[in-house]
Formats: sequence, structure tokens, C-alpha cells
Amino acid sequence: MAFIRRQVGKDVKVMLDGHIGNSLRTWDRGTALAVMKALEPYDLFFFEEPLHYTDPWGDAELGRRTVVPIAGAALDTHYHCPMAADHPLWRFPNVILTPQSPARG
Repeated sequence: MAFIRRQVGKDVKVMLDGHIGNSLRTWDRGTALAVMKALEPYDLFFFEEPLHYTDPWGDAELGRRTVVPIAGAALDTHYHCPMAADHPLWRFPNVILTPQSPARG
């Protein structure tokens, strides 16, 4: 990440995607937090899906414990339950909710 940041400079927004929601092997919360802490110095625009999409509470926890904005695909209402108004992610400004695009299906 240091190499990428040096190459593109501070003015370019860098986003990373863990694709954890589409993987059989997922990170636990401790691993995800360690990765986010390691990425903090690099001023990411966001990190998408550091945890499986079935763990929005984990995304909320990461949002409280790191400065890296967390993007979760928690609005995929076609395959998963819709977001309720009291969903934990709505309460954390460091968590970005991204709707699934039809292409991701």
C-alpha cells in the first residue's frame, strides 16, 4: 500500500475491496481490524467488504475502531434481508452502505 500511495500521491482516492462477501474463506473481526489498522496511514477513501455480508455488526464494530471508512454491501435486498431502520450500520458515520449492482448478482 505504501508503494501505491507513493505512486499516486495524496490527491488520488484509493479504494480497496476485500471481496470477503463472495469468498468461502473469510476474515474474522480480529483479522479485519488488524488489516484496517495497518492501512490507516495510507488515507484510503474506503475498504469494501472486510467481513462477510452476513456480519453487519462486525462492520459497525470496525467503523468504531478504525479511521478507515468501511463500505459494506449490506443493501443487497435481492438476495438478503432489507436494511431495517434500526440496523446497526445506520448509526456509524464511518460505515458506508453500498447497494449491490445488478452486475454483481
